[in-house]
Amino acid sequence: MKKILSVSILFLLFFSACKETTSLKIERDGEPDVLNVASENVAMNRAIEEANITLSNFKTAIQSNNKNYYGFTLKQKFKDADDNSEHIWIQDITYNNAKFKGIVGNKPLYDINVKYGDTIEIDESNISDWMYFDDKIAKGAYTIKVLRNQMSAEEQKQFDIQSGLLFD
Repeated sequence: MKKILSVSILFLLFFSACKETTSLKIERDGEPDVLNVASENVAMNRAIEEANITLSNFKTAIQSNNKNYYGFTLKQKFKDADDNSEHIWIQDITYNNAKFKGIVGNKPLYDINVKYGDTIEIDESNISDWMYFDDKIAKGAYTIKVLRNQMSAEEQKQFDIQSGLLFD
């Protein structure tokens, strides 16, 4: 179980941010790569919409105390001073008093007033995805599924091996 969670977190960091104005991968020394997705990407926009529509499933799961559920993460959209957006995964999510809190899971690419390791309160209106594991099955992860579906068959195979993610 720990192996899948740690490998999955590495993947989350790899695809941690999406700057909305371009469509390319940015490689960073000593940091996970960042995959930029254009704001007009229809499949990604649908995935974000689906994540928001089903956010109640995430809330139910995190409040359930089910021992098979773990690895709760949320992806939040942040804006920089130039109104550019970056989507970052927030880890170690807690939900108390109708508010989500968590830890910024990677170093942001842009100046968005949060940094790696910060504990933040999540702005629910800016959630762009959610994920947790039910035993070994990833629930949610709508944006990850879009990215995976856009890969070649060989890239998907490599992704599946490296990430260890299983989807229902």
